[in-house]
Amino acid sequence: MSLNRLELKVCGMTQRENIQAVLEVKPDWIGLIFWPKSKRYCSLDPEQWQTIDLGQTKSVGVFVDQPMDEVIQIAHTYDLDGLQLHGNESTEYLKTLRSQLPEVAIIKAFSIDHHFDWSLLSPYQEHSDLFLFDTKGPLPGGNGTAFDWTILTQYPGSTPFLLSGGIHLGLTKNLLEWIHTPASKWCVGIDVNSGFEVSPGIKNPELIKELSQQCKQL
Repeated sequence: MSLNRLELKVCGMTQRENIQAVLEVKPDWIGLIFWPKSKRYCSLDPEQWQTIDLGQTKSVGVFVDQPMDEVIQIAHTYDLDGLQLHGNESTEYLKTLRSQLPEVAIIKAFSIDHHFDWSLLSPYQEHSDLFLFDTKGPLPGGNGTAFDWTILTQYPGSTPFLLSGGIHLGLTKNLLEWIHTPASKWCVGIDVNSGFEVSPGIKNPELIKELSQQCKQL
């Protein structure tokens, strides 16, 4: 597998003009965080969002243990293509979301370290389109540090996953090496956030463009 086959997800977008600049790079996913405690909380109102031409880029909303009705309302209001769940949502929660929003992709995130209990994933497989593996830290996500990707050799499932957690341009070489190991078998994309920011919620389009170009050359 080569890196240019992986999808690119840019998460934590907050401003219309910045989103439009990043969209010129044509990432596969744009992530909006709807968890109020996040410093990258999406302040775009629906009217502003609807003026943005996403092209082929898909939109995903990020939530953390939020009321079901709230998640469904936001999904409809922003016409989201995906829901990324970063909390302790139950399998029943995912199952209900699936029944209410059958056309929306469900991404269940897990915080990973050397002590992670892989058996926790099994019940979620049938209710998730993708998993997202992030670094275990004090926050549900966006901790800005990478975890030891070799841990993923222990992944026992077959649900495709996105690799997240502290990815930046300096890790491209490591990422290429990792992609050619068994640990990456089910990896279908990378999720980037703080490593490509000017300030929280504001991305540097040139850095993302450079990442995209590097990926295509590998």
